[in-house]
Amino acid sequence: MKKQADTRHGAILLLILILGAGCSPQEICDESLDSVVVIRFKQGYPEALSDTTLAGITVLGIRGDNQYGLLVNNGSVFRMELPLNPAHPESSYILQIGEIQDTLVVKHSSESYLLSEACGFAMRFTLNDLSYTGENIRGDSLLNRVIDAENESEEEDIWLFF
Repeated sequence: MKKQADTRHGAILLLILILGAGCSPQEICDESLDSVVVIRFKQGYPEALSDTTLAGITVLGIRGDNQYGLLVNNGSVFRMELPLNPAHPESSYILQIGEIQDTLVVKHSSESYLLSEACGFAMRFTLNDLSYTGENIRGDSLLNRVIDAENESEEEDIWLFF
């Protein structure tokens, strides 16, 4: 009887060890999954470039069917982080300073990629072209064509000249 109990305890202990060895601690995702385009504002185009702050700017994202999402409300900014739309080949924004509106269109392609096992998938965008209409934007410079969640937040992707 004692031998049978020892065998049973041994089997239970072996089962616990096997199950415990199969478990691994769950990783925690401490990375951002956001893929945003970083735009820095400049003045003095094209001769003497310098950084500038735009006061009183309102930025709206155009979602389609004339739906707008408010991104900046009458702010004072020198740079912006704007979301890109993975469901469409372009992302459009209205930049309004005072009564003057400019429309910025960023054409891009998108793909999902595995950021890590813990974090899952994120979006990678390849910027193909910029266009704009209006009176405030005088020029642009595309600095970084690939936008993904692994980009550093202080990296600038586009310069807009005012």
